[in-house]
Amino acid sequence: MPLSLDTHIFGSKGPRKITILLYNVEKPIHPLKENETIIEEWRAGRATDLIEIKNKTPVYNEESKIYSLALLENHAIQPSHKNFQLVITNGD
Repeated sequence: MPLSLDTHIFGSKGPRKITILLYNVEKPIHPLKENETIIEEWRAGRATDLIEIKNKTPVYNEESKIYSLALLENHAIQPSHKNFQLVITNGD
């Protein structure tokens, strides 16, 4: 399972971004070009047989000065930088 994680430099502001790529078993898998990775193919826009899953982007709350994420059914009891929710972004 390829994973793309934007680098998070210590002291930088804002949440991390995660992208997960999975093969869609309902579509035929085409072979990669020689010396090409799945991530390179995805970045070039040729990954039509992959499911793209990303973390839901939190919203910055100006009043409390934190990023917050409205999770389904309020599963998170306490705010944490570890809270995240994954969503399919290219649902075919």
